[in-house]
Amino acid sequence: MNLHRDWIIPTLVALLTAAACPASSAGAAPVGGSAREPSKFHPSEVDRLTKEGDRGSLEAQLALAQIYLDGKYGVAKNEAEGIKWLKMAAQQGSPEACNNLGLAYQKGMGVPADDQESFRWFQQAADKGLMEGHLNLGSAYINGRGVTLNRELAIKHFKEAARKGSVVAVNSLAAAQASGQGVDEITPETVKLLRTSAELGNTEAQFNMGKAHELGLGGTPKDLDKAREWYAKAAAQGMKEAQQRVKELMDERQSRGEKVALPKGLERLRQEAEWGDARAQRKLGDLFLSGGEGVKKDAHEGARWIAMAANKGDAEAQLRLSLLHLLGDGVEKSVVKAYMWAEVAGNSSRVMKQKIEETLLKKLEKELTPEQISQAKQEAGAWRPSR
Repeated sequence: MNLHRDWIIPTLVALLTAAACPASSAGAAPVGGSAREPSKFHPSEVDRLTKEGDRGSLEAQLALAQIYLDGKYGVAKNEAEGIKWLKMAAQQGSPEACNNLGLAYQKGMGVPADDQESFRWFQQAADKGLMEGHLNLGSAYINGRGVTLNRELAIKHFKEAARKGSVVAVNSLAAAQASGQGVDEITPETVKLLRTSAELGNTEAQFNMGKAHELGLGGTPKDLDKAREWYAKAAAQGMKEAQQRVKELMDERQSRGEKVALPKGLERLRQEAEWGDARAQRKLGDLFLSGGEGVKKDAHEGARWIAMAANKGDAEAQLRLSLLHLLGDGVEKSVVKAYMWAEVAGNSSRVMKQKIEETLLKKLEKELTPEQISQAKQEAGAWRPSR
């Protein structure tokens, strides 16, 4: 994310729209099948779908299962009815229906929870070649859920899911391989799998790559800067443990008196920022956030300087800090804190107040409960600049 000194408030609208719709990240939990999204069906066509499903249309059966399980398109949610259609589709050999029945029995959705029955359906889905079936079967084996724990079979199915393109399976495979090893025995092959998964955006793999660099696991060179970079990527996706580790590493570096390197010519700016000049702190923060003027991009270092300037009373920095909290860029992702700092910025600058109220605060109010808005306003009212 690039933040510039000549930041124009109306551009917030586009940024906020993007921030309100974050891409979902892959998790390690079992996943559903790939039954086709019945978007082409209108609620009035449910009767027609039912007739087609009764006549044996697999597409109609899968569509009806999804409609009833999710309560979509004006149809009341009815899990038992959804399971009925899933079973009809499974009887016709649908691997997606088998996998989703496995999930239903695992979660107790429309049927009594039954791990052994869940395993049986995952097995059928995997036998039919479904990627998700292999992934969920691997998860069952590694956790001993519905079957005796078997690390080797878990690895076999994770490998098959990974071969079919599952990002989650790559990380699960690395974790399964590591589960049979002590810290000192983690192999370069395991780290290689983790890196692949991490580069594809898997949060847990990013966190584990941070660990690998921090502790020097699997032949990975110890490098705290690299560790912090991987932890920061996991933190940006909302992983609390990663956010905490980033903070701890930053605190450790500061306690040792270490400074992030800056290009020649910018040391004067840092000196002014360290002396407490809010404008210098804001500009230094912008440089770290954007990676401008030869500065190595570092969201957490940038956010740290922006926060210093904001706490000094700099309205532009307060507005930047609001957006950073909204996006979780270098700081905790929190809509309440985003609202609080936007309110503080408006109180600090009469020039910006109207624009903030018309754009940012209105947008944030849609994301918050009345109680959260009240909390943010109270915190903003109690805020005082540091000296």
